Amino acid sequence: MKCIKNGDEIKRVSDVDAMVKVGQGWAYCKKSEWKKKGKPQEKVVEVVAANTDEVVEKKAKKHKKTPYKKEDMEAKKEAKKAAKKEGK
Repeated sequence: MKCIKNGDEIKRVSDVDAMVKVGQGWAYCKKSEWKKKGKPQEKVVEVVAANTDEVVEKKAKKHKKTPYKKEDMEAKKEAKKAAKKEGK
């Protein structure tokens, strides 16, 4: 994937498409520039009430990693210790 720019328009396209577009007047640009300006934002559309046409747009929430539970971590440590003792 490559980032290309033509004026204010920035796109992220495949390598083959980028080679073709660069020959047609587009120019390569940095991915960081695409992230700042050209990256499409995911939006979630939510209807506020069924009787109205009012619509609220919100950014999609990013998925966060869930931390391990303390009990799970302790159980893993104990299992490792037991495996080491059996191996000796």
